[in-house]
Amino acid sequence: MGRLAILALVLAAAAFLVGCGHTQKTPFAHLYGEAWCQGVYKGYADQYESVYQGAGQSARGSYGYLVRDGVSALARLQSRGTPFYMGIDPASGQFSLRREVPERLTFTADMTEADRQRATAEFETARAHLADDYTDVQRLEHTLNGLLDTLTGVRSVIQRTEEEKYNLTRIRQSLKEEGQPPFELPYQVTLKRYDEVLVLLLARLEQDLNDLKTLESGIMAVVLAARATDTRGQSLAGNIEIAVLAAIQDMENARARRLPPTMPAGEVWTRQAHLGEEVFARVVADPAYQQYTAAKGGVGPDPIGAVLSIIDSVYGTHLAEAAAAVRNIIEGGEADYFAILKGVASLAPRGTAVGDVLNKAVELTDTYRDVVGKVDQAMAVAGKIQNAGDALSQVGGASPEWLINQAGSVEGAVDQIVFIKDEAQRLDVQQQLEGFGLL
Repeated sequence: MGRLAILALVLAAAAFLVGCGHTQKTPFAHLYGEAWCQGVYKGYADQYESVYQGAGQSARGSYGYLVRDGVSALARLQSRGTPFYMGIDPASGQFSLRREVPERLTFTADMTEADRQRATAEFETARAHLADDYTDVQRLEHTLNGLLDTLTGVRSVIQRTEEEKYNLTRIRQSLKEEGQPPFELPYQVTLKRYDEVLVLLLARLEQDLNDLKTLESGIMAVVLAARATDTRGQSLAGNIEIAVLAAIQDMENARARRLPPTMPAGEVWTRQAHLGEEVFARVVADPAYQQYTAAKGGVGPDPIGAVLSIIDSVYGTHLAEAAAAVRNIIEGGEADYFAILKGVASLAPRGTAVGDVLNKAVELTDTYRDVVGKVDQAMAVAGKIQNAGDALSQVGGASPEWLINQAGSVEGAVDQIVFIKDEAQRLDVQQQLEGFGLL
């Protein structure tokens, strides 16, 4: 899904929701009675279903390429020892993966014979694989740009959905206090029934918002795992596999529980009405909502984009943190991947597979960095130990020896972020990916 497709979905959702909340024209004016209530609910639900399904399909296609070809491509780039960096190209505004292959072989005066032999081998390998690497890089750039387009589009929808939650709450609060709807209700639609529609919309909006945030967290985890493989992070390409698995598991769970785009009935109606009342009460009690209503007082329909400045100013803490995390993942520069990992983990919705993987990654990274750092220090003491293996001990049920071996050296493992504790776990992840048809 490209930038224009995502933008179209964002604007489609915003047009329906803002129209309901701000104008005096009755939406779905050609309907009346229960058909009008069903039409309003379905119109809202269809917009979000379109956004969610479109973004989810786009992300899943990218995930499939990454686990089938991207992981091996990144591992090949890492194995050749040629520096490569990921980030946004200022000229094109697109995500780019840049290899830095030296034009000539250079020796320094302090090199040993072994150092010169290693430098020569790395130079020859890098030059020999220019054509192969070009193909890998082109495909990776295309795939990651698709994921980033989806990520930024989903973030825009999330911001508008947060604003719409406040908007619907404001309409319902006004209805309860003043008894006046924002437009003339159609024939055979009572105030009570309109109020029920608002409550059900609040409930559905809350669930749509949670699903969008979970989808966003999954994409963020996958893109971060890919970005951290570059020379600044040197993290293992295999991290992508467990991040993709968690993202797919969350998508499957969301698909199984999503409600149809029709007004609920029976026990589902009761459950959704209870949830909607909880959402309403929580928003009304939020001090930021009072600031929001004050900022919006007397204001007519918002032009596209203007609502975001209001939300950022009065509801901005969580949104600003999430937006900052997205920017940190997308932009290049001297990225602190561990700091970004911790930030993304703190934003992931609770009880999700992605949230669980990210939180475990924070623990693993912290533990392994501590142990690998000590190994690095021990190896620097002349005569204390013969090799890295002599300094390793079991940590958290798994040894960092696997991490060091995969990285090729202790130095290469020091700055990594770690999603997978050992080769056995990675094999299990690959089997599960195969079960989802991704390998």
